[in-house]
This record gives sequence, C-alpha cells and structure tokens, in this order.
Amino acid sequence: MIGSPDAIVRDPSRLAALRETGLLDSPPEEVFDRLTRLAVLMLGVPIALLSLVDEQRQFFKSFAGLPEPWASRRESPLSHSLCTNVVALGQSLAIGDTRTDPLVQASLAVREVGILAYAGIPLRTSSG
Repeated sequence: MIGSPDAIVRDPSRLAALRETGLLDSPPEEVFDRLTRLAVLMLGVPIALLSLVDEQRQFFKSFAGLPEPWASRRESPLSHSLCTNVVALGQSLAIGDTRTDPLVQASLAVREVGILAYAGIPLRTSSG
C-alpha cells in the first residue's frame, strides 16, 4: 500500500513536464481516440481513458465508454481519480475488484461512478 499520493501528484517538476506537453485542456485528437477505442476492444472493457493528472483534477485527453456527466466535462476532480495512485506509484497498477481493495475502495470513482476494476499505466516523457 502507498501513502498519500498528494506530494507526488503536486510535485512541481512533474507538473511542469505535464504542462510542457501541451495536452492539458487540449481538444480531442483522433490519434489518441484510436488508442482508447482499441483498448476497449482489445481488453473487452466498458471504459478506457487517457488521463492526465494535475494538482486539482484528471483531464481526459481521450476516452471511450465514459458516462455522463464525465464525458461532457472531460475531467473529474481528484476525489474521483484512481489514476493518482499510478502517479504516486510510478508504475502500472491493476486491481481486480475495486470494492474490496483497501487502496481504492473509498474512492468516489468506485462509489459514485461504479468503477469495479482498474488497470493503469503511467505515461512518461522521454526525459522521464
């Protein structure tokens, strides 16, 4: 189990690198949308996201199968983010049943959105 991911999520160098990508708050792009559609198809899952986590929210650069109101908003607060755990861990994370996993069971993504299982992979720039 990891501690609070806040320090890593709010790390100034990580946030600067994230902002330098120019992807936060950018419009949808087919190249990313193909990836999320492919993930849904290949993994047989109802939802796939390409999420970018800043200090206040996760922005959905791309998604497939995301319900409303999240699809229209294209973001969620960190209270609804399981991706912060991937950021904090710095490595892939797979959870078979989010309802019983102590790391995420209290997350509003589980309770309000109904996320039952989760798999996340960190995205890194070429400089790490």
